[in-house]
Amino acid sequence: MKKLTKKFLVQFALESIGHIESFIEGLSFSTFLRKPMARDATIQRLEFLGFALRDLSKRIRAEDPKRYLARKARRYDSLTKDYRKVDDKKIWETVTLGLPRLKKKLQTLSQMK
Repeated sequence: MKKLTKKFLVQFALESIGHIESFIEGLSFSTFLRKPMARDATIQRLEFLGFALRDLSKRIRAEDPKRYLARKARRYDSLTKDYRKVDDKKIWETVTLGLPRLKKKLQTLSQMK
């Protein structure tokens, strides 16, 4: 099992975002809904991303005083926690509007020592 270092968690989170970007590339919301593989893979990667952000936020509290990563982890957990309550519109808004900002934050963290 990999040691959950800051570097590993940031890389894993960025990798998850990259996968999500590839799953939704060129799709509209209505097409996303008609492609269960893209939808399900996106939800799974959001779940993984939430786990990584939760673990990462515990390791970098001093570097993240506003707890941005912890808030994002809770959001992704709430989006994916119960398969019966998955809100496709919220998932779509999160991956199209929210992930670019998170990606920039993680890329900045990956540059820090």
